[in-house]
Amino acid sequence: MATAGSGSDDDSDQLMSIHEAARNCNVRQLRRALAAGAYPDFAISERQRMRRVYPVLLAAGAALPTEASDPYLQRVIAAGSFANYARNHLVTLTEMLTPRRGPSSPLRLVPPEVLRKIAAFAFHVGYY
Repeated sequence: MATAGSGSDDDSDQLMSIHEAARNCNVRQLRRALAAGAYPDFAISERQRMRRVYPVLLAAGAALPTEASDPYLQRVIAAGSFANYARNHLVTLTEMLTPRRGPSSPLRLVPPEVLRKIAAFAFHVGYY
């Protein structure tokens, strides 16, 4: 399959598809376009306020803007990259699941490594 930027007719279809998906905040269509090889930087460079699609584009490898007015993008920029932001988010979620003191929590018997896997599986890490 052709990738965006190679000059074929499929490229313009992919660009239109990713642009349309980002504009309409259609995450399912956006993921399909990215899986088909669409280049994620195209949609994020539109600088429209589409909060639902930012994490999908950044997770797919879109370049992080240098400045942004959106609070989510500001947090990701402050972390240095989407990977750093997602890692920090996973740590926070894992700490939230970690039982404090006392025998009241059923999670007290679950090892910390497993709690981390549960958090990574159960939540969209880095998406909020």
